[in-house]
Amino acid sequence: MTVDSDPDRGMRFLVIAAALAIIIWGINQAQSVLELLLVSVFLIIVHPKILC
Repeated sequence: MTVDSDPDRGMRFLVIAAALAIIIWGINQAQSVLELLLVSVFLIIVHPKILC
């Protein structure tokens, strides 16, 4: 199969580009939540006596 004989190549590219854009946007929107989660995990690891 050659590149020219695949009529869905352009549509596949658009779908992949849209999916990547949505994933990047979601990660950007979740940064504040992820930051708090990572800080809390760090504190639990560094200070295990907090849980006692």
